[in-house]
Amino acid sequence: MTSRTYAILAVAAVSLAHAGCNGCGTSTALPPDPAPSATAAPDAVASVAPTAPSPSSDPPTRHRKIGGPATVFVKAARAAGGIKPEQKPQIAEAEAKIAGSPAESRDAFKAIRADVIAGVRAGALDDAKLETRWAVVDQGTRARQASDVAALNALWAALEPSQRAAVAQKLRGEHPTMQEWTKQWMTDGRGRVQETQKTLEQLTGDLDLDPDQKKKVTILAYKPSPVTGSLEMQFEAKKHLLGLIEVFDKPDFDAAKVPPPPAKVMRGPLAEEAYYAGQLIPILTPEQRTKLAAHYDRSGGGGGD
Repeated sequence: MTSRTYAILAVAAVSLAHAGCNGCGTSTALPPDPAPSATAAPDAVASVAPTAPSPSSDPPTRHRKIGGPATVFVKAARAAGGIKPEQKPQIAEAEAKIAGSPAESRDAFKAIRADVIAGVRAGALDDAKLETRWAVVDQGTRARQASDVAALNALWAALEPSQRAAVAQKLRGEHPTMQEWTKQWMTDGRGRVQETQKTLEQLTGDLDLDPDQKKKVTILAYKPSPVTGSLEMQFEAKKHLLGLIEVFDKPDFDAAKVPPPPAKVMRGPLAEEAYYAGQLIPILTPEQRTKLAAHYDRSGGGGGD
């Protein structure tokens, strides 16, 4: 998996024990002054995506991996101080409930990558086979979500009301609510276009595309995609974390009442890259497909945690 993929997964980790929204964008608008790509957006793009005013800031930045929401809360509880000796075992028990991806989920991620590489070389992806593997990944995501719910509820039970309030206050300071420009960047579609451009540039950068191919690849960035974009995934992960912070100091707290993003939303950058690999196959020559498959092979890696 590429370094960019790991960086993107970092923010997603905050919400789903390592974590988007397929319907966040209400339109697909041209990004403000996009970074230069292999070719300028062709005239045909104008019919795909209308122009829109520039946002007031750059897109949200990515952050390093810091663990899922339960991990965030456990760390905050310890950092807030005031933990009594008799509470320490309870907090340790809460932390022990946090689970990583099941082995089956990690294996499915690796198999998906292998299937994509084989499909690119062969000239066609087996979508049905890939979806079967994704179902295993989704099951692992739901298992991680359940472990976080159990850990968060156990942590809440271990703390006294004043301690819960201290944890919530600490996290509110560390994780401010989403700024209006962030919401704008998500809802007008510009963030999705730029993220897709980066993905496509990374996949095709060494393929020596001819002008016609470059035009077709550029247009792909402006077309609606059935898979969740990386930026959208980050947005939903942050929204989930903020929802938990908002209610942690309430007397009726239950982590299960704050629904996380659907598992399908949290499939991660590999789902996005696999989708665009399928879109690139008919554009590329056999030699270029061989290079693209080698790109995936070099990036390697599995999935999950």
